[in-house]
Amino acid sequence: MSAETPFCLADIHVVPLTLTLSQGTASQQIQQKPMEVLCYLASQYPALVTREQLIDAVWDGNVYVGEKALTNTIWQLRQALTAFGQAELIATVRKKGYRLQQAPVVMPLSVQIPSADHSVVATVASPPPTSLGKAQWLHWSGWHWSGWIVAVVILCGSLLYWGWPAAAPSLSQVTRQQGWSMFPTVTPDGRYLVYSWQQFGQPADLFLRDLQQPDSAARQLTFTPLDELRPVISSDGQTLYYSSKSPLDGRCQIHQLALQTLQEQTLQTCGRHNDIYLELSADNRYLYFNGSRDAQGRSWYRLDLQQTTPKAEAMSCHDNCEQRVRDIAVQPNGSFIALTRRANRLSEEVFLYDPQTGRERQLTSGQSDIRGMAWSPDGRQLIYSTENNGRSLGFVLDIHSGKQSAIPVDDVSFVSRVTADRQLYFHRDSSVPQLGYVPLHTASAVFPLSAGDLSYQAPDFHQRRQQLIYISNENSANENGSSELWLADRQLLQKQQLTRLNGVIKYPRWSHRGDRVLFVSRSANSLHDRLTILDVATGKLSFPDTGIQVHGRPGWTADDRAVLLPVQGKLIRFDLQNGQKATISQGSGNYAQMPDERGFYYTKGRGQGIWWQALQQGKPAGAPVQVISGDAYSESYSWLATPTQIFYLQAVKDGVEVWVKQLADQQQRRLVVLPAGQTDLAANLAYDEAAQRLLLQYSPVPKIDIWQWQLP
Repeated sequence: MSAETPFCLADIHVVPLTLTLSQGTASQQIQQKPMEVLCYLASQYPALVTREQLIDAVWDGNVYVGEKALTNTIWQLRQALTAFGQAELIATVRKKGYRLQQAPVVMPLSVQIPSADHSVVATVASPPPTSLGKAQWLHWSGWHWSGWIVAVVILCGSLLYWGWPAAAPSLSQVTRQQGWSMFPTVTPDGRYLVYSWQQFGQPADLFLRDLQQPDSAARQLTFTPLDELRPVISSDGQTLYYSSKSPLDGRCQIHQLALQTLQEQTLQTCGRHNDIYLELSADNRYLYFNGSRDAQGRSWYRLDLQQTTPKAEAMSCHDNCEQRVRDIAVQPNGSFIALTRRANRLSEEVFLYDPQTGRERQLTSGQSDIRGMAWSPDGRQLIYSTENNGRSLGFVLDIHSGKQSAIPVDDVSFVSRVTADRQLYFHRDSSVPQLGYVPLHTASAVFPLSAGDLSYQAPDFHQRRQQLIYISNENSANENGSSELWLADRQLLQKQQLTRLNGVIKYPRWSHRGDRVLFVSRSANSLHDRLTILDVATGKLSFPDTGIQVHGRPGWTADDRAVLLPVQGKLIRFDLQNGQKATISQGSGNYAQMPDERGFYYTKGRGQGIWWQALQQGKPAGAPVQVISGDAYSESYSWLATPTQIFYLQAVKDGVEVWVKQLADQQQRRLVVLPAGQTDLAANLAYDEAAQRLLLQYSPVPKIDIWQWQLP
């Protein structure tokens, strides 16, 4: 089969020369590599095509580039075919490769070129009698070369009538600095880029770059020991708004900066424990920002910038108030506002808010972590990016039809602005979570257990079983599929997939006996999650009815008969046999671990350290005791208690410190310092006592730069 030969696949017309897929009057362009992969699969039908064959044919045998590129390309192809209702045309054969599910046919019975009134004006070329092998296909296409000339003439005539299809979308790199260039925004005239730049181990400052003089040095706008993040620019291009945050204690403020004079004014304090997102109203009167939920469920606010001293006003909430607002994007004409609402680390979706009525309409489903939104200039499309199973992905969503298409670019993260000529700016974050360990006897660095493009997260190790559980997308049904729960030995070998939920899984923990695993799961079509228990021997899943729609991080009691859950700022004991609930914390609590029956350790929130609560007959006995101060440990979840010691991670100026405290003598020892951004301060820790090592989730330090992509 010639690489230029048009063919039909099911009811989809494939024209390699124009990189076009069409069905009836609907068509779309795909990139060159996806088209080459599709044509190669067609030429080999019905044979199975291995990954090695595809890499050899499409990427000239470059395994280093091809391994990741092929995975992304197959996913792009499936996204394109899904738009035509043919998502299953490409089948994955586990650990072998890919094959087409239906036979390709060179041209349909007639190639119909519709006129302006959609009537048929030409019919070209007769088809081969059946599906063709490679030799037959070449023979047929060679004997019908004159027919192809006629087809090309008619095709060209129709293109002259309707106009040529748009060129393949262009992608260009804007910054090439050491460190991390993040959170881009552009002045309305498209002339200047403002972004946050962070050198490794240093605070993030804001910089301005002239896009018309790409070789000129960027101008530094802020000069503080704080992290300045997520800038937005007024419509006249004169004023910048941004947030600053202390990397040590989370202290947060919102600022206004005049770009000409660099005169700065602090407008508002903001939530210490949340990522702050900012957005301006279409008329620049209001500055919107997100925050904590109040008693009425309100979690986003606005400042009236026409006031001399603006005061934050909470935005009323009528729908989905149990989910906290994170990101905010105002439609260019101000008619609607896109909001992302997050229930927890398992669920975050996009909603369309009507300022006239205060009501909301859900736009997405099955997302868990949305990272940035922007509107197209005409306000018809919403562009957003997500983190899904360790991969950063971008999407373009038509808010009227609901049709969604993937951005054909790897590692799209924090999209933030689209210019009038449809240039999309974003930063590319290529980090993929992996598993590693710190050897306790010679702690000096993190040693990897995994590496590659697949994600490995949330480890927990059982001492008696000498086995590790973790979450990975290693064997997803498709290249962008869900992460599942896995079992392996301490070297991450002898792997076994434990679940096939096709949703989101978080917070796995072994029971003390090692017969069950506790975690929280969410299906793709639900806003709410479920407490989930897996019987490892039988593979049976159970979903205890807790009466809770959004679960925090759970833990086992020492006898494995109950689960410790955070509910409305307190810790409760949920009995798995009778469903009874009892409050066990005195005061607040957001995460607990019970290594033995004497009591449990818990955190109350960021900056409040780790506490111990003794128990007698399962009930609190005496006042809680702080075992690690808030100064030494200011996080909430990055700790692990055993009967003899507590491990914890602490953010410091230069990175993240890994500590251990021996409970017998109260001695504390710093094990290692990790670079900033290399580990997740909300991820599980696990302890392998026999091997004397601490297991954790980490990411090789990524290179983050700002890129520009032309929206089609």
